Amino acid sequence: SYSFGLQAYENGGLAYTTGSDTTLYFGSEDKVAIEVSHADREGYDFVGYALNAGTLENEILTMPDEDVIIGAEYEFIDGISGIAGHSLTLSDGDIGVYFYMELDTVTAQSETAVVQFNVNGDIQTVPVTEAVEKTVDGKTLYGFKCNVAAKDMTTPIKAQVVDGDNAGTEFTYSVNDYAKTIINNPDNNPEFAAAAPLVEAMLNYGEYAANYFSDDAALDAPQAEIPEKTYTEALPKGVTFDGATLSLKTKVTLSLYFISDNDLTLSCSEKEFETEHSGNEYVIRIRNISAEEMNDNFTVTVTANGQIGTVTYSPMTYCYKAANSETSSEKLKNMVKALYLYWQEADKYFDQE
Repeated sequence: SYSFGLQAYENGGLAYTTGSDTTLYFGSEDKVAIEVSHADREGYDFVGYALNAGTLENEILTMPDEDVIIGAEYEFIDGISGIAGHSLTLSDGDIGVYFYMELDTVTAQSETAVVQFNVNGDIQTVPVTEAVEKTVDGKTLYGFKCNVAAKDMTTPIKAQVVDGDNAGTEFTYSVNDYAKTIINNPDNNPEFAAAAPLVEAMLNYGEYAANYFSDDAALDAPQAEIPEKTYTEALPKGVTFDGATLSLKTKVTLSLYFISDNDLTLSCSEKEFETEHSGNEYVIRIRNISAEEMNDNFTVTVTANGQIGTVTYSPMTYCYKAANSETSSEKLKNMVKALYLYWQEADKYFDQE
């Protein structure tokens, strides 16, 4: 079994600390009448209360001559896993939700066990061996990250531990669940208060992204004007810069396109990248652009016939062009404006850290 929410109470009940699992009402110095409650925990069955000393009977705790620790005990429903918490990350070039789990010893050491995520039919798997481990109150928690596209912020994420034919409980959570916790509780946590504007802008961007990829009518336009963001190019002879696209899937990717009848080499020292070419068409894809980097300039080095040139471009250059193009749909204009507002709040938030 597994214990949570353990709280220490001073000898005689003369001092106490409150906890999420127990509420105490004091009587005399040697006895305390208590109303005992326990939290429902996802993936766990409640199996009883634990005392390190004293006796608990008919809601009367008889205090011994020592401190008492009282707590609720749980065990895994599926024998494999239970959820201990969640967190949200925006710093890896994507929107990600971490599921922090407790695992039984066999599963935690398994070379074949994975956590399987299902986001609207998109399946992601993370080996248990690649978990991010952290220790909380003496217990080892295993963190598994699910990447989420902007359009899926309100979509339930289904998470399940699978090891061969052995499958655990399916847990459900969403970016929106975590975001609402931050937005609705700013007075309870200074970090929540600081992050609330960023999270609200993120959800707003997610709403416009979902609308862009849907068949629904366009939403009302965000109140934003993207400042002009130009780009520069100085290319070798015979090379033409053919434009840019911005992919807003689970990870933001800026793609720059070139045309050259000669062999072309493309590189970017500032970020992870990939290149492709077909015939005289070449593309470089700059990967994992985080929210706070959306206004950054990225320089691509272009080499052809021994000559070296460059193109410097920003994701926000694409957003400015899309927002002001006569050929852009209203949905696209709305989405890039919402992305601009999201970047503004990300820039403020990460600058103050």
